[in-house]
Amino acid sequence: MNTDRVAFGICGALASCMLKDLAPLFICVLVFELVDLITGIWKSKVIAERKGEAWGVESAKLRKTLYKTILIFAGLVLAWLLGKVCFNEINIDLPKMFCGFACAFEMWSFLENAAVISEHPIFRLLQKFMKKEIKDKTGMDV
Repeated sequence: MNTDRVAFGICGALASCMLKDLAPLFICVLVFELVDLITGIWKSKVIAERKGEAWGVESAKLRKTLYKTILIFAGLVLAWLLGKVCFNEINIDLPKMFCGFACAFEMWSFLENAAVISEHPIFRLLQKFMKKEIKDKTGMDV
């Protein structure tokens, strides 16, 4: 038997097990990352125009976004494995918690970008509201 076929078969079996649980989370993360990327690019263009400077998209920033997305996907897989192997009796949905945490940070970044782009106070108010809610619900001060 060819070792490549065995390796790909094992990877395919693992992927199919994870896909039914993780596909919606992957899509959610991807949407949040794309919105953050688009508004981040838009914000940098607005800032450059306000300063009267030349503007361009840097491949290094795009690469960092790609790395961040891949690492969040890897974190989802690791959280899924941890939940299935170590915490399956406790009934904690670690992948959803991880996804929520990652998407909350992207939401925060979106609010910062939107505040700069629109110069509208509603986005700063939403940031303050989110900060208060996070502190009230979790005790963490972001």
